[in-house]
Amino acid sequence: MVAMSIATTPPERPSVTSSQIRREKPSPPVLRNQSQLATAATPLASTDWIAESLCVAIMIGCFVCIGFLSRSISQQRDDLQLVMSIEGTEGIPPHVALTTAALGTFRGLATDILWMRADELQNLGQYFEAQTLAEWITTLQPHFPNIWSFQAINMAYNITPTANDAMERWNWVSRGMELLRQRGIPLNPNAPKLYEELGWILLDKIGGDRDKEHWFLKQRLCADMQEVLGDKTSGRSTAEAIESFRIVADAADTLDELIDQHPEVEPLLEVIRRLGGQPDEEFLRMLGLVVMVNSSGDASITTGRGIVSGINKALVGTLQVEEQYREPCINLLIPHLQKRTLIDHYKMDPDRMLSLMEKYGPLDWRHPSAQGIYWMERGIEKSSESLNRQGRDELRVIRRRLNMIAELMRTGRINYDAVSDRIDLLPDPRFIPVY
Repeated sequence: MVAMSIATTPPERPSVTSSQIRREKPSPPVLRNQSQLATAATPLASTDWIAESLCVAIMIGCFVCIGFLSRSISQQRDDLQLVMSIEGTEGIPPHVALTTAALGTFRGLATDILWMRADELQNLGQYFEAQTLAEWITTLQPHFPNIWSFQAINMAYNITPTANDAMERWNWVSRGMELLRQRGIPLNPNAPKLYEELGWILLDKIGGDRDKEHWFLKQRLCADMQEVLGDKTSGRSTAEAIESFRIVADAADTLDELIDQHPEVEPLLEVIRRLGGQPDEEFLRMLGLVVMVNSSGDASITTGRGIVSGINKALVGTLQVEEQYREPCINLLIPHLQKRTLIDHYKMDPDRMLSLMEKYGPLDWRHPSAQGIYWMERGIEKSSESLNRQGRDELRVIRRRLNMIAELMRTGRINYDAVSDRIDLLPDPRFIPVY
């Protein structure tokens, strides 16, 4: 039997092209019935609706809270001087307002850079260069109290030792005080530090004895104020001194008001203008200087009383001779001009000055401690009103005020002679009860 082998070959597989290949997607889960579909979708939709409603309610509540808080927040920003309001730009020179508006938000960056450089120059002893940078900073950021304090202290303490004579020293000290009185405080009325720095300059730099020309500084401060107010405390009791100053505090605020209250002043004003004068601070100081020279005890002993040079002799002579002009001038016009000079030049409120005299005693405003008490008291008031009391050392301010009262008790009675420029500071026991 012949064995036969049969070769079997596997069946051919059909060729599959790429176009015939299909990818099968996973089929979604099949829900058996419609009730199962509703049961699966309902919780998700319900949750989204609740979340959206809650977010909308929270958003509406936030807007309502913003509406209630916006007014108080704006008020706090104004109180803390965090923004420059339209009212805050009053009195700012045009170039300062233009620079402030032009730089916008970059003003703060420029101020920081200049401030760091000024501080570096101060540490290096380059005070005049630091003074120039400080002027730039006050132009860029007039509502930055620290730079006003820095600039005033720099002029009063650091630049004065470089002065060649005593008058130049006084000019720098006076410029430092004027900077705070005329510019720094009016632009930053709610900054207690500026009031206190001004009081400290009066107490320490002028009232103290650390400066080698401190007597000359006392003479200049006394003469400057005596030209305006005269001597209202010497030879008077406490009550008499207070009543003497009350005439100034109660005087008319404006010249028109003075004319309305006292028509007899109008002929006096016509004479003053006709003889080349004006009813202003310069006229007041001219009359004050004449009185100071004529009442000089040293001149009557040594050289004899003379005529002050540089005055309007015709006007002064008319006021001395003509009774109809002399009485209204002394009793009505001069108190009004004294009040206006205190307000406009010294930035001091006569009513506050009067209340301090009633509180502490017969303050002689020619004395540095008397003026220092005024500014320290103003600083304490502003500190108690301020919302931002960070870094405030009120105890130090109160101690300085107490030192001023002690200084008035020790040297509060002033005897000044304008001709010889002699000043004597004598004890005043009238301040003992207050101390």
